Amino acid sequence: MELDIRQTVIVAILVLFVGKYLTRKVAFLQEYHIPEPVSGGLIASILFAILYGAFDIELQFSLAVRDTLLIVFFTIIGLSSRFATLLKGRVVSKRDGSCTLFCVVNIAGCKGIRSMLL
Repeated sequence: MELDIRQTVIVAILVLFVGKYLTRKVAFLQEYHIPEPVSGGLIASILFAILYGAFDIELQFSLAVRDTLLIVFFTIIGLSSRFATLLKGRVVSKRDGSCTLFCVVNIAGCKGIRSMLL
């Protein structure tokens, strides 16, 4: 089953709302500061895997808005983090610093590989 752009965006919004609901209700997600898009995405992934495994229903999302949705996803994660939380503990700061470094290295590496291929 192939979803068009409108249906893809609707599914993405529903996944975000499911994540917001889960993060409010589950103490574990709040305690470890799991972002809403991540918790909602995990539930959606499990649901889509069950649909595929049990009923052989394969969903294909429109990739036309993928880049825009990725920007929205990472913006929501960034806006949901609090600077005070980052400064509160050394473990959180080290983890966030290492994630930031990993992202920068990935972006630089991808741009380098892209320039070599073009």
